[in-house]
Amino acid sequence: MKPAAFEWLAARFLSRLLSRPVLVARTGQQYGGDGGTAGAGDRYLRIECKRYKDTTSFNLRELLGEIDEAVRADEALEAWVLATTRGVDEQLVRELRRHAGEKGVAVLFFAWDDPAVPTLGALCAAFPEEMDGFSTTVVLIPSKDFRVAAQAKVEILKHGLEEWALGCETVRQAAIGRLLEVWREPRQARAFFGQDVAGGNGRPRIRRKVVLEKLSQWWKDAAVSRQPLAVIGGEGVGKTFNTVDWLVENRATLPIVLTMSSGAFSGVAPGRPSEVERVLANHLYGITRVRDEEFWLGRIRRMLKRPEGEGFAIVLFVDGLNQEPSVRWLDVLSQLQSNAFFSRIAVMISVRQFSFVTDLSDLRGLNPAPVSVSVDSYDLGKDGEFDQMLAKHDLCRADIAESLISIASIPRFFDLVVDLRDRLSGLGEITVHRLLLEYGRDMRRRRDERSFSESEWQAWLIKLAKAHQAKRSISTVDELAELTGGRHLTAEQIAIRNSDIIDGAFAKRSSTGEVELDPLLVNHALGLDLLETLLGCSSRAAVKEELNKWLDPLRGFDDEPEILRAAVNLAAERRHEDEHGVLEELLYDWLNAQNSTESHREELTRLAPAIIGPLFGIVERTVALTNRAPFHYAMVALKAVDPNSEPYLEEVKRRVMDWHTDLPLEFGLYGRGDQAQKSDDERRGRFEERVGTSTAGPRTVLEHKFNIVEDQGSRLVGVGAYVLQGCPLQGMVDVFVHHAVFASVRGYHQDHENYRWLCWLNEVDPTETAEALREAAMRVAQLDPEPGVHEDLPASVASQLHWLTGRPADDRRAVDLQPHFDKVWDYERDYLNDPARSFFAVERRHGDKVLAATAIPVLGRVERIKDLLVDPTFDIPDHIAREVRKIAESFDVSELNRDRNLSPAQHQYKRLSLALARLDPQALAEMERRRLRGYADRPAEQRHSCALAVCDGLLLVSAREREPIRRLAELEEPGIDQVSKDL
Repeated sequence: MKPAAFEWLAARFLSRLLSRPVLVARTGQQYGGDGGTAGAGDRYLRIECKRYKDTTSFNLRELLGEIDEAVRADEALEAWVLATTRGVDEQLVRELRRHAGEKGVAVLFFAWDDPAVPTLGALCAAFPEEMDGFSTTVVLIPSKDFRVAAQAKVEILKHGLEEWALGCETVRQAAIGRLLEVWREPRQARAFFGQDVAGGNGRPRIRRKVVLEKLSQWWKDAAVSRQPLAVIGGEGVGKTFNTVDWLVENRATLPIVLTMSSGAFSGVAPGRPSEVERVLANHLYGITRVRDEEFWLGRIRRMLKRPEGEGFAIVLFVDGLNQEPSVRWLDVLSQLQSNAFFSRIAVMISVRQFSFVTDLSDLRGLNPAPVSVSVDSYDLGKDGEFDQMLAKHDLCRADIAESLISIASIPRFFDLVVDLRDRLSGLGEITVHRLLLEYGRDMRRRRDERSFSESEWQAWLIKLAKAHQAKRSISTVDELAELTGGRHLTAEQIAIRNSDIIDGAFAKRSSTGEVELDPLLVNHALGLDLLETLLGCSSRAAVKEELNKWLDPLRGFDDEPEILRAAVNLAAERRHEDEHGVLEELLYDWLNAQNSTESHREELTRLAPAIIGPLFGIVERTVALTNRAPFHYAMVALKAVDPNSEPYLEEVKRRVMDWHTDLPLEFGLYGRGDQAQKSDDERRGRFEERVGTSTAGPRTVLEHKFNIVEDQGSRLVGVGAYVLQGCPLQGMVDVFVHHAVFASVRGYHQDHENYRWLCWLNEVDPTETAEALREAAMRVAQLDPEPGVHEDLPASVASQLHWLTGRPADDRRAVDLQPHFDKVWDYERDYLNDPARSFFAVERRHGDKVLAATAIPVLGRVERIKDLLVDPTFDIPDHIAREVRKIAESFDVSELNRDRNLSPAQHQYKRLSLALARLDPQALAEMERRRLRGYADRPAEQRHSCALAVCDGLLLVSAREREPIRRLAELEEPGIDQVSKDL
């Protein structure tokens, strides 16, 4: 084979081995080799061919010079290939690779090395078609076994070439691979990039088109302008996430992409391009894991010497410059604009707004100046980015409290909302202060490791609270740094923490440089300080005393409810630490605080699932107070809790049972005197008959424990039915049995009706509950009473349980079981004997009999059958109508509305109106006209009462007749004209 043929053959073999084959042409000696790629296919390779006999020695100095000459001829050289017809000894291999490695150039060998399957022979056997026309001798066809071994050797060669990462495309693919790892795997993102920017792992996300379009426009312009890019924004708005998203989206058209955290430049001295090169080399080594850092330092230098016309060789994204305040970034970025880097590296950085303006001075010293792209919170417009993110999580704005929307529009806090939703039982529990607490925990390591840890964040909040209580101003960066600093912190760490605060969601920086902390953050800090103080108390009494002492300076000010609101939220999260009722005491003061707003009530409702026990405590301690507002708000919050949740059901069952524990004798209920004494004696006799004693103290009745008391007992007995409403009642049968025993001993009270209505209107599990009540009634009826307990009391309790079902068959069973001492009313005695005067409602069949009872005044008879008046099929005799009409004609309307109190005449007027409405509507209208017309002639002292009565009359007179009435507006008595105008 001629020398030229061997050189061409070696070049063709190299082309076939490359993962991206390119034309390898023969070059002159001035290029330092016998062949090369000349940049074709983005490859920079040189081939040196030596046709030596085995007895011919290599000239090491000559070969080293060949390498040097090749590097000088092609500064972007990647690999130098020695193709030889003999073997190459190990010492020569080491020397050549060492020398080339110092320059960032790989050395490859196509030699007759291995006696069994030599590399050059394997290439000839694997690519026989390349031999056609080049050999001057007869080529023997190798055996099948040799061809198989040769193919295996060629595969090893190909793999070796890939490991060497030859060619910019191979390096580019490796860098893209790392970028995709960061984008798809949170674990890899944290390991290689310092934070979780994995948006390609399937988690819900939106593409922020405005930001991405601005990045694309920068890249388009940068081909000419060479301007760097600065992605700017506050903490947690998605600067890094969106930049990586853009890089991934455009990866096919980008050169080598290097993404690194700012920590990679820590310790880089300004003015030394070699140190910047070393940072890039170390990063490439970390990506490829091939050779060593020195090799890649040489490779980087080769890449930076590629022809300018080929465009950028590298896109360098440095994230979070604010996290490395010790680095002189302006010098580093200026270095990247020097001739060595300017046309080869496109620079992208991300930095927080405060650091960009203050520490970096807007990078005004760079030339050309950077292009700034701002990243803000999610757009809150209708169907904007915020609504799109909610939709990604199957949510809408109605699912999030209004007070949360502005802060949840910050991407990082939006993620916290989702995290809390997953951790808590539902969105209803998420509040601003619980969100702040979650932010302080930094559960997903979103902050730099040198920033606040959870304990350090809480310690900083306590310091902020103390400063606020001492009325120390925090309005400048220096004052904030003094508050943030500590002996163990470096200036760099303080700067990082200040950045977290100033560029966070809870601080603003004015144009004059002053820092204004959001009152929400200050109140959060004060609430934390208050909670820490109370959790350190040793008893409930100490908690109350310390709470009053702490809040005393704030009483009546707007800060008080806000601080208590924060403290309640924090205490709810730390319930496991609460041994002395801290949460309930905070809640009580919050509900009683002045200047609290409706938003506080709404937040209480959202927080309710986490504070069920303390809310019941508020209900118990405020039910008897004159100021019932805390009771009302606590009840509203409790009713917002899912009635099917286990914590709620357990707490309701325990509380309602407790409310029935005190059996009240109710002594002194009617004051003093003989009548009161008689009532007390009757109550004493009832208790002694039914449970064997009227002495205050504990008593077990039908296996249920009670405590006999002389006063009225708990005022929450009737409330129990209200809190049970909406719950599955089958599991509450023990409560109903306990209540039935309570009611059987105590006697009738209007509160007991609540439990009947509760069961009768049960829409959750009526059939199951009715069956459970029957079984409980049968079980109770068979109990053996305790000594002293009346033997018929089990039957009385069983009867009460049957009444609860609302089923006719159970009603009959209840009547059959009812013992004699429960039969207070008798149907025949108390109704049939005289329906006209009975306490009970008149049955339809007895209506005529009632109207015929002339011993009762006619209006009394009509009122007695008032429930039948609305039935048009019920006939009323004409003589009744005549009597009623006669009364109406003679009724003196001037006796009405003389003052604000209800007079006997007005009571009579109401009864008469009821009768006339059915018997003679025209007579009713005429009487109304007389009443209304007479108001104009009333004395001045009666006109106010008359004006208030006009409303009823206006409904019954024509428009023409209203005019005289409206003249009341001209009267001068305060309040009349406004009342009349409203009417």
